Amino acid sequence: MRYSLKVDFFLDSHAIALGDACLLHCRNGALIKSLPLTNSTSFNSAPILVASDPGIYKSNEQSLVIESGTCENNDVLFLVSDAAAAWYLERFEQNNFADVFQTHDGQAATEFFENEREAGRIRNDDIAVMRLEIQQRSSS
Repeated sequence: MRYSLKVDFFLDSHAIALGDACLLHCRNGALIKSLPLTNSTSFNSAPILVASDPGIYKSNEQSLVIESGTCENNDVLFLVSDAAAAWYLERFEQNNFADVFQTHDGQAATEFFENEREAGRIRNDDIAVMRLEIQQRSSS
């Protein structure tokens, strides 16, 4: 499924993150920010999550990541689940980034990730990816 959001200005961004779903901010094919986790080896089977118990919530508060930045024309933001985040971050660490959703439709991307899972390059877990590309509105 594809949606288009067009803006005619630079976007200031503010994010608060906790857990292991990640926001990846890319510019010109390079990762400029990742949060709350910043490398592929940071993922484990016991992520810090938002707790409903206030006592637990207070102890998790120190793990909140609060960031801000600016999105520019052609920047790409990915909101990704843990397995996809670890896969994307590993690609960036190896200088082997591929924007799967830029070149594949949803079905092709699904098949791509199934092949990555079968090859053992992505963890056998649910995969969710939201890709948002910032595009300046044409003045026509």
